[in-house]
Amino acid sequence: MKTLLINVPIRNCGTDFPPYGILSIMQSVRKHGVSEIDFLNIDQKRLQYQQVVEYIKDAKPDILGISCVVSTSYKYLKDLSLDIKKNLPETLIVIGGNMAAAGEVLLHKTGVDLCVTGEGERTLCNIIEKYKKNQTNSLDGYDEIPGLLFLKGDEVVNTGYEQEIKPDEIYEIDWRDLENSSDINHYIVPFKSNKGVASIALWGHDPRLEQPHRQSKNVTTLISSKGCVAKCTFCHRWAKGIRFIPVDLLIVRIKDLIEKYDIGFLSFGDENFGANKRWLGEFCSKIKALDILWAVGGMRANSASIEEVQMMKQAGCCSVQYGMESGSDRILNIMEKKISVEQNKRAIDIIVESDLYTTCQLVLGMPGESPESIKETIEFAKYISTRSAKHNLHNIAIFYAQALPGTPLYEFGRHNNLIAQGIDGEDEYLLSISNVNAADSSNTINFTDYPALIWKYWSVLIQINANYVFVKRNGLDLYNQRMEEKSSLPIYNRYPVAAFKLRHFLVIASLLVTFKRNGIKTAFEQSIEYLKYFLFGKKRSFKHEYRSLRKIVKEELGPVPSDKPSMFPLRLGR
Repeated sequence: MKTLLINVPIRNCGTDFPPYGILSIMQSVRKHGVSEIDFLNIDQKRLQYQQVVEYIKDAKPDILGISCVVSTSYKYLKDLSLDIKKNLPETLIVIGGNMAAAGEVLLHKTGVDLCVTGEGERTLCNIIEKYKKNQTNSLDGYDEIPGLLFLKGDEVVNTGYEQEIKPDEIYEIDWRDLENSSDINHYIVPFKSNKGVASIALWGHDPRLEQPHRQSKNVTTLISSKGCVAKCTFCHRWAKGIRFIPVDLLIVRIKDLIEKYDIGFLSFGDENFGANKRWLGEFCSKIKALDILWAVGGMRANSASIEEVQMMKQAGCCSVQYGMESGSDRILNIMEKKISVEQNKRAIDIIVESDLYTTCQLVLGMPGESPESIKETIEFAKYISTRSAKHNLHNIAIFYAQALPGTPLYEFGRHNNLIAQGIDGEDEYLLSISNVNAADSSNTINFTDYPALIWKYWSVLIQINANYVFVKRNGLDLYNQRMEEKSSLPIYNRYPVAAFKLRHFLVIASLLVTFKRNGIKTAFEQSIEYLKYFLFGKKRSFKHEYRSLRKIVKEELGPVPSDKPSMFPLRLGR
């Protein structure tokens, strides 16, 4: 029998983040004694849709495993699974990844037969064994396999969660699988090339980057842990808690990359790098001897003291990225960040004092967001922008809260009819956010109590204020020096002083952008909404207490009456 794994394309260009999940599952299946397993890397190859369909039809797999790590890939998954089921009705279609949190919709509206909840390494092995036993795509006996959702009649069967793999099995991959399925040069590239991750936004201005012996070295992304210590209410995850790959094993993997691919730079793609202090100390002591430079893509602001950050720097760290999300303690409570604005500020201070690099990352528009909380976030952004003239501080990464299945934010949207209830309503919503970037507010739900024309310009208002205070303190010449590829930036970044002076006209700019992106009907409706607010309703208050949105949904709103009990465990995340 033959198993084919595929991934779905993520937006308009392939990510340079290696498909660790699929590669890990391939290794696990092989260790289980199954040799006939292949991988079609659609995201990297950027095949045309019909090419993908024809490839799968020619391959005629017994099991087709589809990795959907992001819920914004729903439309592609829906179209593809229905076409494959039409052409290959005997093929068992299995989906894994965060999209599986919308299992009820997938099982009723797409061609998917099985949804994997949680990790797929053990579950796919069990699926293959069951398929061999059944000799058909019949779902008889699959209720014996933990970690699955499937339909029995019209009812969703939820078999719970499979036991998580051990830390030393996390992302245990064979890089030859990537070489055989993909262009390896997409993931391992010269650090100084245009395709590399050598951008100022990640690595900063560390002088070690220019050392002669590093100039021909390559860069790639590695992961040292799995999971997260936090439970942000806008973020979905399957893993419960966090597991760290043992340091000695990680060092062996790094040495292997150095030997095979001449790696001299590593970008760690963890969500909570170094949250275990003992692990962090051991890691820094052992990676230092390898003489490579590295950047941290995700770390909690309260994870490391100044002594620990300086230890990281001495071990080769150039940059640390934090998900700070908001400058308002009230909104941080809604997000369940379990961190304060003062702790976020202290994290910035530590980075500056250690002469490392960072950028500010924010998430706007959670329930309870208001002009007052935005003012607090503006003050936070201004604080960051004046801490160091060395930083490229116009580069604030701002996203709007996007409701994804399996999160309290998604359930809040359903309760407030921002996402229509029922399978048809969820299907319509998931289609509407397909291939949508969270930085784009044009197809994102407004969860606040304020007009869309105001909500949409908040991100620009924060950026304008941060830019202006930097210019005011450090001068326009230095601001322009810190800019990378100025011509490609939005106009308010190119002309910070003029943009600040014109900030009171942002509502007009917001209206024009809405007209351009969404048409005259939406622009007219949002104009009426704004006028009603301006004339009659400026005083508004959040009707819930500023506490975790998870608790608000669970304790105040409860389950949607029409929901199936089998879906309850998936609704608010694990």
